[in-house]
Amino acid sequence: MYERDNSYNDIRYKSLMKWLDDIEKDEDLVVSGGVPLARDYIQYLLDENKSLRNENELKKKYLKKIVEDRKHADTEWYSETSSQQRRKQSSKKS
Repeated sequence: MYERDNSYNDIRYKSLMKWLDDIEKDEDLVVSGGVPLARDYIQYLLDENKSLRNENELKKKYLKKIVEDRKHADTEWYSETSSQQRRKQSSKKS
């Protein structure tokens, strides 16, 4: 699997944090007071995104295992069916 290039997202995140730093210095209490809330919300979104990615990876692994098990079961069934058919054909010849 390839490593994700997050350069663009890193630049956006740093730009947002710089903007919040600048706003935090504002004299207006309403403006500067919202910065901690915004930072908390951004952190919440990052954590939620990470959690969803982990959940997605877990689901992908689970589905991959199910597909592999199904292929294995189908292969076994096909082998058993083929063996039974060969036995029937050989018993008919006898």
